[in-house]
Amino acid sequence: MMSLCRNLAVLLLFLIASPLPHSHLFTHATSTAPATRPRIIFLTGFGSEGDDDDDDEDYEKPTVSTQVVKSVQNTLVHQAPKLCHYDFCLENQEPCDQISAKTGCLCPGVSGGDQPPHSPRIQELVPITRGGDRGKIEIRWCAPSSVVTAYKVVIEGGEVLEFEDVSRRGLVRSMEVGTNVCVQAVNSAGHSIPSEFSCMRYQHLNLLTINC
Repeated sequence: MMSLCRNLAVLLLFLIASPLPHSHLFTHATSTAPATRPRIIFLTGFGSEGDDDDDDEDYEKPTVSTQVVKSVQNTLVHQAPKLCHYDFCLENQEPCDQISAKTGCLCPGVSGGDQPPHSPRIQELVPITRGGDRGKIEIRWCAPSSVVTAYKVVIEGGEVLEFEDVSRRGLVRSMEVGTNVCVQAVNSAGHSIPSEFSCMRYQHLNLLTINC
């Protein structure tokens, strides 16, 4: 009986001193388990100054690009009306209404041919002092903003001279100081009404100034 007890004690000590199989497996599983790694954040690009809030979910970026805005602006510019290249005081030009019909440009303030034209603007009465026309008077005027088929120069006393629609000047005979001269614009609907800027009195002072 004593021998049996001694054997049991030796066996117990042996089991305590020896590592258990399951303990070895536990240790191996613990050593091979993946370790927890820190989270890595990758930065794909950097914004310009003032773009710190680009990642904020509450921030909404504009949906209209700069190119779209510029395209709309260019379209509006191209659609703006274009004025005709026309000088009302330059002689032998093509009439503005004909230029408009060809190019689609606008003649600002031009009345149609179904209405009497506005009054032209007389610029000056210039005495001719040289050449074959010496002693005559040159009249210069600017066209009105109307359809014109001809011009008439009316000299006080009843003399009337007619000029083409492209004309902006005309020669008339010598006249006395103070003679009133008017330029009328004419079309199929009638003629312009004389006004303070379409009429001028001839002044002999002009002739004296040129001869000095």
